[in-house]
Amino acid sequence: MSTTSRYNYDSQSSLIQGPRIFKIGSKYEKDSQFYANPAIKGAFFEDSNRKTALPRRHLLAPGFSREAVRHAEPRITECVDKFLEKLSGYAVKSTAVNLTRGCMCLAADTTMNFIFRRPYGALDAESFQSELLVPIIDFSRMQQWPIYFPKSLGAIFQATGYLPTWMLDRWFKGILTQKHCLQMCYDRINHLGSHFSEKDHTASVFDTAFEPNIKKGQCAPRSEELAADAFVFVLAGTDTTSHTLCTGLFELLDNSKPHMMEHLKQELHEAIPNVRQTVKLSSLEQLPYLTVVSSSQYLYNMDPIVFPTPSEFRPERWLNNDPKLDQYMCSFSKGSRSCIGIHLAYCALYFTFARIVRRFDMQLYETSREDMEWKDYFSPLTRGDLRVTLKEVDC
Repeated sequence: MSTTSRYNYDSQSSLIQGPRIFKIGSKYEKDSQFYANPAIKGAFFEDSNRKTALPRRHLLAPGFSREAVRHAEPRITECVDKFLEKLSGYAVKSTAVNLTRGCMCLAADTTMNFIFRRPYGALDAESFQSELLVPIIDFSRMQQWPIYFPKSLGAIFQATGYLPTWMLDRWFKGILTQKHCLQMCYDRINHLGSHFSEKDHTASVFDTAFEPNIKKGQCAPRSEELAADAFVFVLAGTDTTSHTLCTGLFELLDNSKPHMMEHLKQELHEAIPNVRQTVKLSSLEQLPYLTVVSSSQYLYNMDPIVFPTPSEFRPERWLNNDPKLDQYMCSFSKGSRSCIGIHLAYCALYFTFARIVRRFDMQLYETSREDMEWKDYFSPLTRGDLRVTLKEVDC
C-alpha cells in the first residue's frame, strides 16, 4: 500500500521477465536462501527444487481444489458467522474494534477449520488478542534473517532447544511460540493420521498424504513434514488474507472515495436482500465489484505500463475485461509454484467482504493512511492497526 517504491523500477524488465518466470515449466528456481526458515523445514513450500517439491504439492493439491473448497463452505461460513457476531457485540456497545487483529483471528480459524476440520479458537480470544497471532507475526519479522545472515537463524533455532522455557519466553518468545504452533500442527496431524483408517474418520486435506497412490509413484511424507506443511498453510492463510481484508476495508472506508463503498453496498443489497440471508459462494462469484476487491503482488502490479496509476486503489480497472491485466496479475504467483490455497483464499475473501459490508455501516476510528503503510517482512506488516466503529443495518 506504500505509494512509493524503494527500488529502481524497470518497467520493461518486468514486462519481459514476468511471463518467463511465472509459467508452467519455468526454469527459474526459488531462492533457497530466502525460504530457508527452520520453522518450516521439511515443507514443500521451503523446497527450492521444483522437481522434488511438485510431487508433494500434487499429493496435497486435491484437498485445496475448487470442488473441495465448495464442499467446505459450511466450515468457512461458520467462522465468518462467529466473527460477525463478535462484531455485533462491539456495535451494540458502540466501541471501536481492532479489525487488524480481528481479521487475523478470522483468517487463522478459517484456515485451521478447513485443513484440520477444527478451528484453533482464535476468535474466542478477548479483544481478538489471540496467542496464535504472535508466531504468525514473528515469523514474518524473522524472515529478514535468512536473507542477510543465511546460517544464523538455523543456529539460533537449534540452540534454543537447550534453553529453559523461562529464558525462551523472555528473550526468544517468537521462536518459542513458533515451536508451540509447529507442535500443535504435529499433534493434529498425528491425530488425523491415527484415525484415518476408521470408517467414520474426519476427512481433511491430508487424506491423500495418509494414503498415497503407489502406482503414481507417490510416497507418504513423514509426520514432521506434514506438520511443516500445515504450519505454512496456517501462516500463509492468515497474514495474507487478513492483510487483504484490512487494506480493502480501509480503502472502502476512506472518505475521499465514498462512491466505492456505495457501489459495493448497492451490489450486495441487490444480491442479498435480507441482511441475515444465507448466501452461496457461487452467487458471490457472480458479483463483479465484489470480486475485484483483491490484493496485488507489489513489483509486477506496480508496473505503470500495465496498471496506470498503480498506487491507487481502483477496483474499476478490473471491470474492463482487459486480458493484459490478468496476464500480469501475480497475487498468487503463477505456474507450477503458484499458491495452492488460491480457491480457499478467494472463498474467505468473498464471504467476509460481502457479509461484513452488507451487515454493518462502518467508520474509521483513529486510523490514518500512515497507520496502514506497510513494510515488506516477507509478508506485509502495517505500521499501525485498522480500527473502526460499527453500526448494524436494519435490513
